[in-house]
Amino acid sequence: MTVKRKPKPGSARSTIVSAVLRLRAAPQLGRILGAAVIGLGGAWLAFALAASGVTRQRAPERALFFVPWDSVALAANADLALLSKKKPRPEMLERAGRAALRNQAVNVRALRLLSIAAELRRDTVRSEQLIKLAQRVSRRDMVTQFWLIDEAIRKNNIPKVLSHYDIALRTNSTASQILFPRLQIAIGNADIRKALIPYLQSEVQWGVEFLDFAKTSGSNLPSLVSLIVENGGLGKSDRERRLQLDLIDALFAQQKYDDVRRLYLSGTGNNSGRLTSAALAPEDRLQLLSAVGWQVLNDADAGGSVAADQSTSRPILALYANAQTTRTVARKLLFLPPGVYDFKAVIAAISRGEGQSLSWQLRCMDPAATGVLWTLKNIVRSTTATVTIASGCTAQLLEISASGGSGQVGLDATIRDVSLTRN
Repeated sequence: MTVKRKPKPGSARSTIVSAVLRLRAAPQLGRILGAAVIGLGGAWLAFALAASGVTRQRAPERALFFVPWDSVALAANADLALLSKKKPRPEMLERAGRAALRNQAVNVRALRLLSIAAELRRDTVRSEQLIKLAQRVSRRDMVTQFWLIDEAIRKNNIPKVLSHYDIALRTNSTASQILFPRLQIAIGNADIRKALIPYLQSEVQWGVEFLDFAKTSGSNLPSLVSLIVENGGLGKSDRERRLQLDLIDALFAQQKYDDVRRLYLSGTGNNSGRLTSAALAPEDRLQLLSAVGWQVLNDADAGGSVAADQSTSRPILALYANAQTTRTVARKLLFLPPGVYDFKAVIAAISRGEGQSLSWQLRCMDPAATGVLWTLKNIVRSTTATVTIASGCTAQLLEISASGGSGQVGLDATIRDVSLTRN
C-alpha cells in the first residue's frame, strides 16, 4: 500500500501545491492572469508603436529600438547616414531601402535611397529610373526634389530646375530655408531670371515670399531689381508698395542709386518727374516714396514732418532742432542731368534767436565724382541761388540741416516751397 505523505508546512513543495490548489478552486483567476499578460503585451506594443511614431523622423535609431521593422524609421536612419561626414556605403543604403520597401511597398524614401545607392555605384540609368519613380509615388519628399534639382543643374536644364523648385516650395514649408538662398544667388544669371518670371506672374505664394527674402537679406540686390524690372515692375497692392519702399531704402543704404532709379521707374503708376523734382509732394506726407521723395530724419533732438498747409492744403516741411543741436533733418534723392539750375526755397516761418538757422547742401552721389556741389549756410529767410551740375554726376542728394542755436528755445521752421529748375 502506497502512503501519500503530506508536504511539510512551509516547504517549497508545500507552497507550490497550495498555489495549484487555489487555482483549481478559482479557475477564473487563471483566465484573469492570462488576460493580464495579453493586456500587458498589447500595452507594450501600443507604447512601442507610439514611441516609434514620435521619434522615427528625428531619432530613427530610438524608434527602431521599439519597432525594428518601422519602414519610415529605417529610411530616416539611412537619411542621417547620408548627412553624416562619413560617406555611406551603397550596400548599407540598399539594405535600408529594401528593408523599408518590404515593410511598406509604397515608400518614396526607400526608392530614393535605392536611387542614391545606384548613383554611388555609378549606375546612372538605374538611379534616374528610381528617383523618377520616387517622385511619381510622392511629390512631397523634399530630398527627392533636391536630387532632381541637382540633376537638372548638371544637365543645364533651367526650366526643369525651376519646375522642381516650384514643386518643393509648394509642398514643403521648410524648403524655402534651403532653396531661397540658392535662388538668390542664381538670379544673377539672366537666363534663370527669364525662366523664373512665369512663376512670379502666376502669383504663386512663394514668389512674393522669395522677393521679400531677397530684399531682406540685402545681398545681390541689383539682380533682384533686374528680376523685378524684367517682370514688368511691381504693382499697386499694399504688399508690393511696401516691398518697393523697403527695397529702395536698402538700395539707398548700399549707395546703389542707379538701381533705385530702375526700380522706381518700373513701378506701376510711379511718376518719373519725382526723380528730377525737388518740390514737396502729397505723397511725401505719408512717406510713400522713400528716398525718391522727401525723407524726414527724426530723433529726440531734431527732425520734423511733411504736413499740409492749413490755408492752402499744400505740403510743407515743418522742422525743429533743440538748442545746441545741428544736424541733417531732411533729404531728397535727385537724378538731375548736367546743367545750370536755379534753386529756390520759401521759408514761411522761422524762430529767430542766437544761431538758429537752416543750411542747404547738394552733394553728388556718384562714386567716381562724389563731393559737395553747392552749399548755403545759416539761412534765416527765403532764398534763391544758382547751382551747376557737371557731366558725370548722375545722382544728387539735396539735404537740409537745422541748427537750434545757443539759446534755450531751439529752432522751429516751416518751408513752403522748394525747387531746382533748369535754366
